[in-house]
Amino acid sequence: MSAPESFHAQIAKERKIVKDAARSFVEALRSTDSDLFYRSLGQLQYNVWDGWLQALRAAAKMTDVPAKSRTMMLALWVHDGDVLRDSVTNDLLLCDALRNILPPYQGGRVLLFRGESWSNHRRRTYGLSWTDDRVVAESFANNKRKFFYEGTTVLETLAPPEAIICVPRLCIDDLPHDVEAEYLVDRRRLRSVKMIAKYPPTSGIGLKAKGK
Repeated sequence: MSAPESFHAQIAKERKIVKDAARSFVEALRSTDSDLFYRSLGQLQYNVWDGWLQALRAAAKMTDVPAKSRTMMLALWVHDGDVLRDSVTNDLLLCDALRNILPPYQGGRVLLFRGESWSNHRRRTYGLSWTDDRVVAESFANNKRKFFYEGTTVLETLAPPEAIICVPRLCIDDLPHDVEAEYLVDRRRLRSVKMIAKYPPTSGIGLKAKGK
């Protein structure tokens, strides 16, 4: 086998591994097979060929996922949610998938807050993680403003039940402090979002971001 053929064969092999891992992930959720679930995660988390994108596209089409599987997925989100979001880079797909595979929210409307970059606020591309604790949102916005050329904001919304995907603390005891007040929210279902504070950028990294 020539060198180019060997390279292409290796690429095809790796992509097949990812495709099989995505299929195993979905099958594990359907069957509540925890061993299969964690084996599939090992392949999805350490591969560069859009494995999570494939897995969550399939998850977004799932129905009637068992409660046990939703709990397994919630544990994964609590520990690796940021990694998962960075791997997928598609918040809307992530919302659709998580709504199907996390324990559903069953409460009423809630006043929520979010520390957000000014640019995301301007585009209305809010992230998933909101909080019912204004101090948490303000702290996030203040601490992160040095990373954004235009600074950060604190947002407020009265989220209707249909916008809230899941609230981890209602399902898991002894959560890490940074997720204790987390609400996962689908921005498409929010009726109104307003800015209640703005933090200008500090000197340093934020100013360098202008050229990016």
